[in-house]
Amino acid sequence: MFTAGAAACADPGTEPSPAISVAVREKTLSTSDPEWKLAEKHGCALCHQVDRRLIGPSYREVAARYDQSAALLLTHSICNGLSDRWGLGTMPAHPRVLRSDVTTLVAWILALPGSSSSPLSGNLYQPVFRFAKISNGAYFLTGDASEKEAILAGYPDFRYEGIAFYQRSDAAGQPVYRFANLTNGGYFYTASEQERESVVRGFPQFRFEGTSFSVGAVDGAVARPVYRLANLSNGAYLFTGSAEERSFALGLGHWRDEGVDFEAVTHYGLPTSSVQT
Repeated sequence: MFTAGAAACADPGTEPSPAISVAVREKTLSTSDPEWKLAEKHGCALCHQVDRRLIGPSYREVAARYDQSAALLLTHSICNGLSDRWGLGTMPAHPRVLRSDVTTLVAWILALPGSSSSPLSGNLYQPVFRFAKISNGAYFLTGDASEKEAILAGYPDFRYEGIAFYQRSDAAGQPVYRFANLTNGGYFYTASEQERESVVRGFPQFRFEGTSFSVGAVDGAVARPVYRLANLSNGAYLFTGSAEERSFALGLGHWRDEGVDFEAVTHYGLPTSSVQT
């Protein structure tokens, strides 16, 4: 999720963002969750319920429509208000709500399955996870579940943002290479062998870390573009499969569009026969 932007939510100042527990991410949406109590506190429950529509869509409908790459878009919508995207009217801005509370609510909703069409894992496709580095606004991707858990356990500066897209678990995928920027603490990914070699030869501040994951589609799945954007302020990179997140980031004025980095399967493109729901 972006650390800067035009959102109207109250600035939490030095208040730390609440941690999103593993237990919350791994169970179904429930009104017994502390995040639901947070939604009630801020009046969200007047328009949204977990499983049924009121004035706005249910939270399960939101989880079914969006994946984790839409976290920025939804945060901005809650903070600044939303014109009619669901055919159910408009949502007002929430300028008095702390951004940290909005971040917590969005992560709670998006990290959970909205329906049987929102797979979490499969035999052929396994998730690639996204983290945001809070201190510098950099983004980190990993397809290694053990690396994900190690970061959750030992690196509080990395905010978990859920599943970004899916990797190929067989040997036939297109490799995506990872570099660590030793100057600014950011990360760079490319599926281009030519670009990989160019970075290795010409950018000594980038440490090559090998193949991070492999991408591509097979068995009825549909691969979709994953876009790369460069932050002109701090040299960080954003990788997103959401055209909406890409458009919003470009509208902020300090992200440069670098086009499609590679193509990968999102949960929208997975055939139900190849995943476990």
